[in-house]
Amino acid sequence: MKLLFFIDLRAIKELGQPITPLTWVWYNYGPFAGDVYRVLDDLDVTDEIQVSVTQNYFGSPEYQIAPGPNAGYNRVLDDHEISLIGEVIDELGSLSPQALKERSYNTAPMQYAQMHQTRGAKLRMNVDDSST
Repeated sequence: MKLLFFIDLRAIKELGQPITPLTWVWYNYGPFAGDVYRVLDDLDVTDEIQVSVTQNYFGSPEYQIAPGPNAGYNRVLDDHEISLIGEVIDELGSLSPQALKERSYNTAPMQYAQMHQTRGAKLRMNVDDSST
């Protein structure tokens, strides 16, 4: 989930808009988008991805996603978006969930939320470091 958040942040900075249509909110463990579960289910049903769910140390579900036999989602992304996603994964993909959470709290949208909003509030993804 956090990698999608970082992908959207990078896309807003570089492309002027997010790649996903997700609405990010300040949740218990940082940025969260509930719609991602519906999208994952849709992609899983059509075999574009394969989803396996395990429980993490705290008993919460942890999703592991791999391309499925009908993977074709890259056809809706342009080359720049695909490259951007790859860069974020290369940069952050090896971090633990805890490290991603901590890093997410240092982003401008989360800093703004902590100063001006309450948990559950929609994150202002277009805020930058100079406006927090």
